[in-house]
Amino acid sequence: MRRLIAPALVLLVSTTALGRDPGKLIVYPTHGSPTHVHLQGRFLEDEHIAPARATDGKLKNAWRTLRQLKSEEIKGARIQLQVGTQTFTALTDHDGVFEVEGAITGARLRPGPNSVLAVALDDRGHHAVPARGQVFILPATPAVAVISDIDDTVVVSNITSKRGMIKTALFSNAAQLRATPGTAEALRRAASAGAVATFYLSGSPQNFAERIQEFFRINGFPAGPVLLKNFGTDPTFDQVRYKTGRLERILAAHPKTRFVLLGDSGERDPEIYAALRTRHPDRVVAIVIREVPGGDNQPSRFTGMTLVPDFSATPDILATAVRATP
Repeated sequence: MRRLIAPALVLLVSTTALGRDPGKLIVYPTHGSPTHVHLQGRFLEDEHIAPARATDGKLKNAWRTLRQLKSEEIKGARIQLQVGTQTFTALTDHDGVFEVEGAITGARLRPGPNSVLAVALDDRGHHAVPARGQVFILPATPAVAVISDIDDTVVVSNITSKRGMIKTALFSNAAQLRATPGTAEALRRAASAGAVATFYLSGSPQNFAERIQEFFRINGFPAGPVLLKNFGTDPTFDQVRYKTGRLERILAAHPKTRFVLLGDSGERDPEIYAALRTRHPDRVVAIVIREVPGGDNQPSRFTGMTLVPDFSATPDILATAVRATP
C-alpha cells in the first residue's frame, strides 16, 4: 500500500500546480442567540472531491483524505454573509478562514436552525458558487443543550491506538465510518425531550468539516454546531486547553442554558468535564461518558458521572437528564 500512496501524493501535488481550481465556499454549522451570532467558514480552491460511497476502496479513500488535508486556501478575499435580514462582511485569513462575531440589529432570529448565505465579493479570479449553511440559535430563556465529543464518542475512531486512529482516518470514508452503538438515537431522543441544540466538539482539523457532517447525515445524528480545530489559531497539541477554551466560550455565549456533557474515556474528557463542572456547578446538568475498550476506565476518573459501554441498551439516558432539569 505504501508503494501506491507515495506516487499518488506526487501526482496530487503536481496536478494541483498545473492550474487554478475554482473557489469553494464552506459555511460551518455555528451557533448564536436571537440577538448575536458567530459565523464561520472557509474559502478554498475546489478539489472536486466526490461524495463518499460504502463501496470505495482504501486507495480511493486515502486519495480523498489527502486532498482534504492538502487544502489550498484563498486568502484576503471579501465574503458577504447574510442571516435573517442582517448582512456581515469578513476577510479570509491566511488559512482561508472567515469569521464574524456580530450583533443582530434588525428582527431577532428565531430559535433553532437559521439559514446563512455566503457570497464571495472579491474572488480575484476564483469563481465561487454562493454557499449555504446554518447557524443554530439558542433561546434567550432558560434551556438545556447537549455538548458531545466526536472521536470515540459518536464515531469509532480508535483514538487509543495511534496506528488504529491513522488507519481509520486515512482508509475509511464518511460512509464507512462506524457510529458508536445507539448514540445517534440517544441524541435524537434528547432533542425530542427538549434539548435546544446539540454541539459537536472535536480536536479534528477543520479540513474534515464536510466529512464529519456527511457522516452525521448518513447515520442520522441531529444537526448542530460543529466546532473543529483551526491549526492556525488553536493549540495544536494541547487538547485540554483547546477543549476547555471552546467549552468556556459556549457557556459564555449562552448564559441561560445548562448543558449535558457527553464524552468518552479514551482521552481526557472526564477530567475536562469535571473541571468545567467545578467552575460552573449550576451550568452542568449531567456528564455521561462512553467506556472505550482499551481506555483508562478506572472508577476514580468518573466521580459523579454516568459511565456506559454504549447507548444501545440505554437510549433514553440523555433524554432523562434533559427532562430532569428544573
